[in-house]
Parts: sequence; C-alpha cells; structure tokens
Amino acid sequence: LSSSEPQWSDRLMSQHFSRTDQPQDGVEYSTFTCHPATIAASLHWTGERVVSVLLLGLIPAAYLNPCSAVDYSLAAALTLHSHWQVQQSFQGIGQVVTDYVRGAALQKAAKAGFLVLSAFTFAGLCYFNYHDVGICKAVAMLWKL
Repeated sequence: LSSSEPQWSDRLMSQHFSRTDQPQDGVEYSTFTCHPATIAASLHWTGERVVSVLLLGLIPAAYLNPCSAVDYSLAAALTLHSHWQVQQSFQGIGQVVTDYVRGAALQKAAKAGFLVLSAFTFAGLCYFNYHDVGICKAVAMLWKL
C-alpha cells in the first residue's frame, strides 16, 4: 500500500462521517460529524429493537391478561415488526422491487403499495379487535380446538 491510497478504514469513515480539521491556538483538532442517513439508520435500528422487546412483553401479557389495550398494542407491534422484517429479508422487498420492476416511477409505486398493504393489515387487525373477539381471545379460541 502506498501512502497516497486511502486505507479501508478511511473509506469506511468517509461513508458515514465527515471530518473537519479546525486549527485553534496552533493545535489542529479533528471533528467528526455523522451524516443524516447514518443517524436515521441508527434510529430505525433502535426502533426495531424496541418493537422486538415490546413483543417479548406483549406475548405473555396477552396470555395472562387479554384485554383491548393488549389487542391494539399487538396489532401495532405485529404490523410494524412484520413490515420491517419483510422489508429487510434478503436485502428487503426493496431489492426485489429494484430487480423486477423497471422504471423509477413503478418502483416508487410498488414500494408505496407495500406500505399500503401494511396499513391495511393494521386497519384489519384493529377492525377485528373492535368488531370481533380480538387477537388475544381469537388465539385462545384456536388453542381450544
């Protein structure tokens, strides 16, 4: 490696951080700032983990205390969790859309369609909770079969 070629760590850092050197009082300080995309990805990752941990608590709560609050919480958490997991499995549904749907406008429409499908899933679960027995009691009824 010659000294003029950037190291792999420098290339990695340049993708996620921007560096500014600021000389102050004869001393050079380096300041790193995160790109907005990196911050958004970090917040998304944190949100996924929060929903996963929330589901770990909701499953026993649904068994021990089936009520409408748990039903609606399950509807929201399951919809978010499944939306994020399908979106990211095998590089995400976005990669499938990119591979098989041609044209930027059609790709945006396909991704919007997946978002609409997730919204309808949530609406359907809420409708089931309001007009029928709810998720918790429905699962209990299935177990009794």
